Amino acid sequence: MAVIQALKRTPSTVLGHPIVFVAVLLYGIVVTLLQIPQLIYQQPDSLVTALVPWLVLGVSIVLYPFLWGGLVGIANDAASGHSPTIGRFAAHGRSFYLSILGAYLLLTGVVIALVIPFTMAMIAGGFAFVLTDGSAVGLAILALLGLVFLAIYLGVMFVVQFFLHAIVIEGTRAIEGLKRSLEVVRSNLLSAFGHALVVAAGGFLVAIPYIGVQFWLFPPTMPGEDLTLPDPGVAAGAFGVSTLFGAIVGVFLLVFTVQFYRAVIGLEGAGARGTGTTNDW
Repeated sequence: MAVIQALKRTPSTVLGHPIVFVAVLLYGIVVTLLQIPQLIYQQPDSLVTALVPWLVLGVSIVLYPFLWGGLVGIANDAASGHSPTIGRFAAHGRSFYLSILGAYLLLTGVVIALVIPFTMAMIAGGFAFVLTDGSAVGLAILALLGLVFLAIYLGVMFVVQFFLHAIVIEGTRAIEGLKRSLEVVRSNLLSAFGHALVVAAGGFLVAIPYIGVQFWLFPPTMPGEDLTLPDPGVAAGAFGVSTLFGAIVGVFLLVFTVQFYRAVIGLEGAGARGTGTTNDW
């Protein structure tokens, strides 16, 4: 099974190429730095509070495709027996930037298209809940709508889980990368499900300490209550530990996903780097 093969190959690849860990750590630092402004500016009636999430979103849309391309690229270098470097990281990020950005925007559009009818359905369900005086029927309708939306969302994310790999490793463009991910999942359904479970478990491990640090340093406040900022040294230490832990887990997840994808498309072993060369849609 491709999942088992990838899990076996991942430790030696990670330990043999520590520069991949450095890149993942840098990525974690960037993610943390982008989250801090949203934690600091939490006043409900502040214009800055309203603008900060949009500014962070804009920076993320511009920056993340470069980082994702670089990470998958050097992980593929390591898996194929080549020497990953920070220079190679930057080169991969530049080469695949537009394709990844295009796919990312397309996925964002799909999610928005799902959210709009779901929101309308939830409003209708809310009216049904009120009209039935909060009966079990109204509550069941709301719960059912939530489950349907969750199932559709997870289904979409499941079939496009390899679009980055398709773009960087196989050189597909944005739309072709999404289609290629669907093809790989359809041809390797059981293995793809196992891959998704491993990634979900790893993501859970990364998220728990990070979320815990956020709630510890920036506990929720009541409306009108002033936010008490933590000691900078304590905050830096706490975020540093959670980011380091996230990078340790993250580098294994990154290399695992690349090793898995290489296995299911027939690029197992050193020397086969892939054909990724595109730099446009």
